[in-house]
Amino acid sequence: LVDGEDRIALANAQAANLFGVSSDLFKPGTPLANLWDALGRSVAANQALMRHGGDAQLTTEEKLEDGRWLRIGRSATRDEGYIFVCSDITDRKKAEKELIAHRDHLQELVDMATLELKTKAVELKLALEKEQELNELQRQFVSMSSHEFRTPLSIIDSTAQLLKRRIDSGRFTPEDAHQRIGKIRDAVKRMTRLMDSTLSAARMQDGKIEITLEPCDIGKVVREVCARQQEITQTHVISHDLAELPNTIQADSGTVEQMLTNLLSNAVKYAPDAPDIEVTARTEGSDVVISVRDHGIGIDADELGRIGERFFRARTSTGIAGTGIGLNLVRTLVEMHGGTTNLESRKGEGSTFTICLPVDGPGDTKESHSQAA
Repeated sequence: LVDGEDRIALANAQAANLFGVSSDLFKPGTPLANLWDALGRSVAANQALMRHGGDAQLTTEEKLEDGRWLRIGRSATRDEGYIFVCSDITDRKKAEKELIAHRDHLQELVDMATLELKTKAVELKLALEKEQELNELQRQFVSMSSHEFRTPLSIIDSTAQLLKRRIDSGRFTPEDAHQRIGKIRDAVKRMTRLMDSTLSAARMQDGKIEITLEPCDIGKVVREVCARQQEITQTHVISHDLAELPNTIQADSGTVEQMLTNLLSNAVKYAPDAPDIEVTARTEGSDVVISVRDHGIGIDADELGRIGERFFRARTSTGIAGTGIGLNLVRTLVEMHGGTTNLESRKGEGSTFTICLPVDGPGDTKESHSQAA
């Protein structure tokens, strides 16, 4: 209890314990300012608790130097004095702090869970869109493959019927036989390539493609593939320039042949009016770099990034037979060898597809072994 002169008139024994100061400061007649000074506070800084602090009634919370919290309520008396009621609220403050921390932690967990759900929702949406796109591509692939198979079959059937009519009519000549049999063989080769690509795509999707790394005479492989493709191709000239190459590299000869065959057949197919196909092979650092260049229809710039996706075909390939799985297979096989691919192309000016294969095989591998896709 404080009188009208801001002097302590009465205080119980608990007051000194609450403030952690000497009980002498609570003797009747002691100025209230002495108490605040003892607590390390100036009168000016605590006007809210002094006579000139404004409202007759107020409640405030004070943190003491020892870390404890006090709740102090002030009420005016009839003789212009004040009654102060002080309570230790340290435990309550601690509980509030813990509750706030717990609430913040829960909010953090909720935010994290919400973000995770949103992320998964986006991933699911993207996966669904990708699945729908793949389903559409597969549907187009099935439709296109059916057409591709029917075309050579129709050629074989019609050629066989023509041969039969010529034989039946007695107008059959060796020249006719050579020409018609050539058409049948071309149709069979076309079907074989299509079946090989389809089977390779299926094995690749199932993860069943394997490569066996062993010493591979890369120069010999390039020359043989070029010669074989030249034998098949009557409308194009395939030239090769093989710079100094290592005697062997660690690679799977069969799949390297498959890569180059795909690239050369594509170069021929997509350059119907440009007969020159150029193959170069050289050593760059620890890699062998092989490029196949044509001067054909090329690819639109906005589609370059999608070339090599399974079943994808560029706009410029409209009307040209194909399934969209050849380059996807090439890229997969190159990556299994630890290599990289690159495509440069301009619409109407042709394309250059480059593969880089490490001389020593993927990583530090130098011995023959099998690697699954």
